[in-house]
This record gives sequence, C-alpha cells and structure tokens, in this order.
Amino acid sequence: MQPWSAVLAAVRHHTPDQGLTPTQAFHAHTAGGWAAARFDDAGVLAVGHAATYAVWDTPAGLAGDRLPELDGDLPRLRRTVVDGRTVHAEENQ
Repeated sequence: MQPWSAVLAAVRHHTPDQGLTPTQAFHAHTAGGWAAARFDDAGVLAVGHAATYAVWDTPAGLAGDRLPELDGDLPRLRRTVVDGRTVHAEENQ
C-alpha cells in the first residue's frame, strides 16, 4: 500500500466518527509506527536523532497543517534517506 493511501484511509475511516485528523494519522504512521516497534527515538526529525526521512512531490499542494493535501493526486516518493544516507532516489532528480 502506498503510505499516503494508508494515511488517507485512517482519515476517511469507513466507520462514522472513527476517522483521524490528517495530523493524527500522519503521526500514527510515522512516530507511532516506530514506537510500536520499540524504537522510541525514531520517527521525528530532531537534533541528536538519526536523519531518516522521505522526500515527496506533493502535486495537490499542502494543506493548512503543512501536510500534503489528500484530495487529488497523492504524494509521490522522490528520495529516501536512512541514518543520513540516501538509499533511494528517483532517477530524474
């Protein structure tokens, strides 16, 4: 499953009143996932933490919470960095 599809599914949950806000869904998918795997210092970008992150194109733009707009085309992965080292980069960058 495309990661942003999972965030979108959590926001637009099929059971009424069970959906998360985009911010809650993003946190659950990032820092929450790391915490569930017992990596308590991962899932955030902060001084002293390993730089592990992804860079996304956001064709639908950004919402007011600075997360990608989830109506329209979902974000597309451009680059993945793990512990400060690029492990994936789109070829046409």
